[in-house]
Amino acid sequence: MTKRRRDQNKLCNIHFSHTCQHVDKTNLGQWNLYTKINKYNLQCYNEKHDGSGKDVFRAWEERLDRSKAVGSDDEPKLLF
Repeated sequence: MTKRRRDQNKLCNIHFSHTCQHVDKTNLGQWNLYTKINKYNLQCYNEKHDGSGKDVFRAWEERLDRSKAVGSDDEPKLLF
């Protein structure tokens, strides 16, 4: 185990009661589902505003942006 990894694990164990896992960002694109979604042909049924269903599928860097949301019109369920 490298010194950096030991230091990261030590920090995680100090602040949390569980061990945490650090993500190697060099391989994120390999497992990124966002890049596989065809937003052009994506359809969402029961959305209140046309096209708003596409906005919820966004890049990892934009995941905390809550300004883009989708709501349903009459039905409690959204169908993508």
